[in-house]
Amino acid sequence: MRTQFLTTAARAALIAGIALTAAAVAPSAFAQTASTGAAPASDQATTLPEVIVQARRVDENQEHVPVAVTTLSTQALRNNTVTKVQDLAKSVPSFEVDPGSLGGDGDPVFTIRGLSGALVADPAVVAYFDEVASDPRNFAYSMYDLSSVQVLKGPQGTLFGKNSTGGAVTIAPVRPSFSGYGGYVDFRYGNYNDREVSAAVNLPLVKDMVAMRVAGDFEDRDGTLTSVTGGGQYNTRDHGSVRFELVVTPGNEFENYLQATAYDVHENGNMAVLTGIYTGCPPVLTVPTVETCAYQPPDNATFGTPNIQQFLKAQQGLGLNQTESNFDAPFNVQYDGVTDIMTGRVGPFTFKNIAHIDYARYDIGYDLSGTGLEILDEQDHQSNHNYSDELHFIGAAFDHWLTWIVGAYYDQYQQAEHEGFDFVNFSANPFSPQNITLSQPQESEAVFAQTTTDFSHLIEGLSLTTGYRYTWDDRTIIQQRLQKGACGLTGFPGLNTATCTEHLETHFSNYNYDISLNYQVTKSTLVYIATRRGYKSGGFNFASTQAQYIEYAPETINDWEVGLKSDWRVLGTPVRTNLAGYRGLYDDIQNQFIFTPPGGLGIPAALIINQDPTTGAKNKAIIEGGEGEVTFVPLRDLTVNGYYGYAKGYYTQFIINGVSLAGQAINGIATDTFGLNLQYHPHFDGLTGPMTFSANLYSRSKESANSQNASLLGAYTNLDLRMDWHNVMGGPIDAALYGSNVTNDRHVIVDNSLISAVGVESKAYADPTMYGIELRYHFGR
Repeated sequence: MRTQFLTTAARAALIAGIALTAAAVAPSAFAQTASTGAAPASDQATTLPEVIVQARRVDENQEHVPVAVTTLSTQALRNNTVTKVQDLAKSVPSFEVDPGSLGGDGDPVFTIRGLSGALVADPAVVAYFDEVASDPRNFAYSMYDLSSVQVLKGPQGTLFGKNSTGGAVTIAPVRPSFSGYGGYVDFRYGNYNDREVSAAVNLPLVKDMVAMRVAGDFEDRDGTLTSVTGGGQYNTRDHGSVRFELVVTPGNEFENYLQATAYDVHENGNMAVLTGIYTGCPPVLTVPTVETCAYQPPDNATFGTPNIQQFLKAQQGLGLNQTESNFDAPFNVQYDGVTDIMTGRVGPFTFKNIAHIDYARYDIGYDLSGTGLEILDEQDHQSNHNYSDELHFIGAAFDHWLTWIVGAYYDQYQQAEHEGFDFVNFSANPFSPQNITLSQPQESEAVFAQTTTDFSHLIEGLSLTTGYRYTWDDRTIIQQRLQKGACGLTGFPGLNTATCTEHLETHFSNYNYDISLNYQVTKSTLVYIATRRGYKSGGFNFASTQAQYIEYAPETINDWEVGLKSDWRVLGTPVRTNLAGYRGLYDDIQNQFIFTPPGGLGIPAALIINQDPTTGAKNKAIIEGGEGEVTFVPLRDLTVNGYYGYAKGYYTQFIINGVSLAGQAINGIATDTFGLNLQYHPHFDGLTGPMTFSANLYSRSKESANSQNASLLGAYTNLDLRMDWHNVMGGPIDAALYGSNVTNDRHVIVDNSLISAVGVESKAYADPTMYGIELRYHFGR
């Protein structure tokens, strides 16, 4: 009954919002709420600009919010040449964005404070585009015409639509304005024949009542990796996006915002290349070594497979820009989504409803061996549908001593998928090829509330924030798995043996909370201490080859955080420092491991294993660390921003394959992240139009590993440079020269360490130095 009511109400809200947008006829002065980022400063030599965020779903000064949050404004995004989601990591401490192993840059993976998310699980870091929780594959290249990006660290859920244990990334496009007609056209050309055009136009259609904005972005680029055996190019760029927005204010107390996006990607992914092979093949082949030695002489002659030793030798002579593989590795996305945000006042409080619907189709091919030899590759086809609705009521009481927000959230997700695997594909292998037809319906429902009580009448600047959320999650899996035409699910629960179809359902429910004691010591200094509980749902390991691992448990965290935010001066120089330290205790932390079937024969699977299947003992872990950001203006024309993040994670209780990992590191955590950004605005006599020189240095330490998961990414340093000339010769043209990764650091970005599973190791590498020119023509206001 609860689900039926929420579904009906949510869909009605979306329809009502679209209808009211189309039918609005009355003027309004209702304030828009999308404007975020840095407000202009009157004198940057004597003060730093105020930064407005919605970390607590209302507009607030970032320095007065008891949350560790980093904000990138429109100008910061341009100065840092942010053209894809991965570029965001260069400006935020304790934040990493890595390319996915299945899609490269088009499939970004977010990590905050060492927490990411396993391949099949709910993410630990939830991404929001225009206030809606979204799959990053649906906006990876939509980093155009944005008003801000905000990165919130630590468990979220008592205010944001979808609960999480690691944090949230909120991306906000520029909204339509009533202030006047205007826009821009931006053209970029760079090496590898990189051509990108983006544009936006703002149209006030009816004074103070209706405004529209249309923006788009299109890019085409050659690949950075070329097949020498006829496979074409990999790591190409071929994508386009169009965004339509309409704001209507039909009354003084009402606003409706409608946004529709069409997003299309048609690329070849960033193919890994073969870097190593198994060298321990015995003279007489045994069962456990069949799959690691089937491509090595003399056994390759027995199985009719190529000689992988010759393949590796040829690959080693090609370097990082060419490959022997000719595997077809598409990464195609077709996404269409509509969001409607209705805001208004009812009596003493404000309401806000965020309704969203989308359809997405993915066509993905990847080869984890980097060979194209059918050692371990997949073709994946998905068709997904998502609907969500989030309702808020915001108010105040007792002469604003108490401010509050209550709300409800509903999400319905349908996934239909077909996967075809090749796994050491010689004729005698009974496990290959494998075909999986999969459906995973999901529903999530939640209610939440948060209050802030101002105790300034007792102690000036003291306040208390308390929040609570309860979530219900329903997970279903329906799958058919065929191995060479035979059923591959024998012995699994919920199996219809006649059709080889497994049908399982499971339900989870749990709570989040947030308690923060905040002390605004002075107008420019905030101290806070917070404790939070985070939760994210469990689910199913659809790729599991063993029944005891088919389901995994929810993940929870209890953490503590202390923070200091302050604006101050050193010898007259304005300085802003934001510091935070944290410690989180995790139960059932959802980490992924490559799991090989007993006896060493069969398809290895990447599984979430967070409980001992024999005893039910929980996986327990601790992640702790801190981060600091400092911004100062040592000279009138120079702004310096630096940051450092530290994170350390280790298990306190965990047994896998009979081995205890207690005391060992959680794999995949980059302990140190460091960044330094310089903005220099020189004044040249006789030069018409201001100039800006930008330098952005980013450094990350190698990732942690343990005895059961040795694959790790190494340390690297990245340097980006940019020069902007605004209003060239006093005209409406901006020009820029840019260079990213100017030191040509070709570090590993994907490490497929599969020696023990299928006898190969492959790696994908970062883009080489990219450089080019940008020209922007801006018109109107």
